[in-house]
Amino acid sequence: GGKVPLEDKIPLVGIHWRLRVIPGDIMTPGGGALLTAITIQTLADLGYEVDVSKADPYTLRGAAQGDARGGGADAEGSVAELFADDVIQGPVVVVDTDGRVVRVIRP
Repeated sequence: GGKVPLEDKIPLVGIHWRLRVIPGDIMTPGGGALLTAITIQTLADLGYEVDVSKADPYTLRGAAQGDARGGGADAEGSVAELFADDVIQGPVVVVDTDGRVVRVIRP
């Protein structure tokens, strides 16, 4: 199923968000300055109480959407590469803290 795009470049495989997909987030290699809703929600998944409304504004990069700075390409002029498993295809099942399904978001 869908997942957060983890870094796939050696030696950082699977321990940070993929830099070319979520540049600037504190969970990317080198640590950026953005605290995105993705990172905040991950903390909620680990059991922390969070306020996603405090997330820094961010738009997922891609050719159609542009990057977080409003352009369509990164500093080197290349567009972020997204793979089929980088984005949740759905449905997304939302559960409460007791593990009960409270909502299903269809694609």
